[in-house]
Amino acid sequence: MKGLAMMTDPSTTVVDIQLTDDVLEFCRRNALLDHLSRAIELARQHFSVVGDPVVRLEQDPEVDERYLVMEIRVKGQEDESIRAHRAYNRAWTRSTDWPDVSRISLVVDLED
Repeated sequence: MKGLAMMTDPSTTVVDIQLTDDVLEFCRRNALLDHLSRAIELARQHFSVVGDPVVRLEQDPEVDERYLVMEIRVKGQEDESIRAHRAYNRAWTRSTDWPDVSRISLVVDLED
């Protein structure tokens, strides 16, 4: 697994947040729990995250595929958030192989 040495134990990160049964089942069926943990940890490293991430399962109607959306609320200015998002994306794509990288999407909500 790429990039894991620099991170905390991924199994503990997912345990810290509430996941719905359908999200857990999707993660287990697609071996995504470690990847989701990595995505959460990277988000916490690159953003000033407020509260816990919210993870939901979504369906792409055009290609009939399902994927996870990890939504985070963050503190900071818009330009900081844009830089953090770019850094997160670089780290995420370097740490996770295709197609798993495309199965977890990040949505950032900037807190007022």
